[in-house]
Amino acid sequence: MAWVRLQQLELFRGFFEAIGVAAFAANAAALLALVAAGLLYGLFHAIGPGPGKAALAAYLLSHPSSFARALRLGLLAALAQGACTAALVALGASVNDGDRASAAALALVGAALLALAALRLHRALFGGDPPPRLSPLWLALAIGLRPDLVGVVVLATTTRLGVGWVGGVAVASMALGTGLAIAAFCAFLAATRGGLAWLGRLAGRGGRIAGAGVGVVGAFAVSGIGLLLLDPTLADAVVARLAR
Repeated sequence: MAWVRLQQLELFRGFFEAIGVAAFAANAAALLALVAAGLLYGLFHAIGPGPGKAALAAYLLSHPSSFARALRLGLLAALAQGACTAALVALGASVNDGDRASAAALALVGAALLALAALRLHRALFGGDPPPRLSPLWLALAIGLRPDLVGVVVLATTTRLGVGWVGGVAVASMALGTGLAIAAFCAFLAATRGGLAWLGRLAGRGGRIAGAGVGVVGAFAVSGIGLLLLDPTLADAVVARLAR
């Protein structure tokens, strides 16, 4: 992690230098360099603890998902964050507004997942029709509503300088780099969950009940993360503890 933080710092500097060059040179080479710097910074920017990754992990380790769906979920969550960051700056809203909206959305999505997981556990215990499933796209959107602070600074600064399009390219490339890293993380989690599900099938009815119970725990965790984020001071303390 010490090496990762060092790389994050170096890539952060290179990213902002590339933004400055693209803003004042305004040529194809500078723009390509900015995209490359944004992608690299985004890849390393995604490494480390964070509430979005915690929510994705809670969901994917407790709910079955294919490799492809997990890849899409991670990528869409990061791209949604980039889009919502741009919308927040364009509308003049505060970062706290985005944080609160994301926290509330996560709590609501988690509550819906919890209700459905409880129905699946009831079915595993007593039988009955399978309950409907909630699209994971709602989870991606809830995570994406939380603005990226670096993206906010980049867009606000470049907009004031009259080169907002450069900031847009920078944030889009950073979001794509972050999305690629998060997508790989989600695919790994889905593969892990698939292995656990295979073991559960070998265990028969007991395995099905255990799997449904894990779904309840995972959904509760997603909702709990959202509720935790509604208190920024407590959330910061938890993230700081995890980062040690």
